[in-house]
Parts: sequence; structure tokens; C-alpha cells
Amino acid sequence: MDYCPNGDNSPSYYDNTCKGAPKTVLPAGASHYIDTTELRDAYLYALDRGLITSSTSDMHLYDKITRRDLAKIIALYAKNIVGITPKTDTACTFTDVSNESLSTKVYIQRVCRL
Repeated sequence: MDYCPNGDNSPSYYDNTCKGAPKTVLPAGASHYIDTTELRDAYLYALDRGLITSSTSDMHLYDKITRRDLAKIIALYAKNIVGITPKTDTACTFTDVSNESLSTKVYIQRVCRL
């Protein structure tokens, strides 16, 4: 695999070069372009491991990450990748999540109990 600390813009990760025009990459099923190799790889890593389920049109890839999205990603990473299960005896109470969806509340609780 090529070692390219500033991004691999070559046609292949295995061609012993990092040069080439910057790629604009559209993964299968994506509806918005991902304009860097690093972002594409991060998106595909998370998608392949079940950490995200959204298409790129729903991801808002260049926006700030929300608390709810980060809680979901951390909870799923802990479970799916690291194999950690939340402690059930830990009390987690939040006063600012009353307007969140039930699934968001569940992920926030799971992260608190890790």
C-alpha cells in the first residue's frame, strides 16, 4: 500500500506513487461527492462497520458533528468494534434531552454507561 501522508491522489493505493489530480469520489449508493480520499475512507470505514447508516446526502459531512450523532457513533463503536457493553448499574440522568428522540436518548445512555 502506498504511504502518502498528504493523501493518495494516484489511481491506486498500490501503484507506488501519491501523485495525480485530486480525486472526487462517489461511493456506491452515495448521492453527494466526497472530495478527499481521507473523508471517503472514513465514510466507508464507518459504513462497513455499521457505525453509520446514512447516505452521504444525509451525513452533512462538512458540518460540525452533533452530540446525538457522536453518541450514536461512540455507542456503536464500543459495541461493534471494541466489544464493550454498557454497565447497567450506572445511573445516567440528563436534563437537556427531553426533546430528543427515544433512539437518541438510548445512545446517550449507552455512552454514559460505558
